[in-house]
Amino acid sequence: CTIPLDEEDENEELTQSNTILSRKSLVKLPEESHCELLAQQLLDMMPASQEHDATHKKLVSLLGLPSNPKTCFDYMEGIFSDVKEDQEKNLSPSVLKKRIENLQSSGQSLQGIKRSKFPGNSHQLQKKKDELISKISTKLEVLRAELANLKVETKSNEEIGRQITVKVMQVAQPNECEKYKLHVEEIDKITSLLLGLAARLARAENAFAMCTIQNEKDQLRVKRDKLADQLEEAKKLKQNIDKRSSTMLSMLRKYLSDQVLADYDKFIKTKARLIMETRQLNDKVAP
Repeated sequence: CTIPLDEEDENEELTQSNTILSRKSLVKLPEESHCELLAQQLLDMMPASQEHDATHKKLVSLLGLPSNPKTCFDYMEGIFSDVKEDQEKNLSPSVLKKRIENLQSSGQSLQGIKRSKFPGNSHQLQKKKDELISKISTKLEVLRAELANLKVETKSNEEIGRQITVKVMQVAQPNECEKYKLHVEEIDKITSLLLGLAARLARAENAFAMCTIQNEKDQLRVKRDKLADQLEEAKKLKQNIDKRSSTMLSMLRKYLSDQVLADYDKFIKTKARLIMETRQLNDKVAP
């Protein structure tokens, strides 16, 4: 069975709009929580007569999720546990400071927002829409800044990887060099593959949970089950790659110092983490 790298289903319109994928190890930005509450408040204020309005439908597509919506990372439990642990141990002082500030400010930024189930008049609705648009713009600016920081970190990590590769090329046998380069490429591809399948499975699961039309629900069930099978196959591929990692490490020990081996281990873990975080942010800022 061939697994598609990130193929989007032709019937994607049956699924709900892709919402924010929040990894449990990451703190949701205050700007994100603020936007979600403002959107829900606006939805509550809209009168029933506007339930077929385009704005109303868009809000429903963004907020209409099960009480406990599935995310990409719900299907990645345990697969990259070492990456998650490594991330928490190696937070830079600037990133750690930002996490603390986010936690402290998240409560303050949401104090002024209250849920209301009473319809608002046209002036109140327009005011709330303008506020939401402004907050969404702010949120996107913050997320794009985070994405830019990730790109810088990715470039730095790839340079470390390039230096390690140069050292391997200088001392290892030609066939060992090829195995090394192939292994690094496989880690990149399998991480992206797992994330892509898990994200699509989460969307399908959420859409299935919310769907009330039997015909569409049957189609979503088939899609969900197919994606679940593909994800399980991808996990088996990941297990095979992990087994080869031990063999690769044994080979590298013949040629590299303990320090370079430690750099290699950190490079591989950081590479997987950055792929995951970049995917998450790209999903958040995608139109």
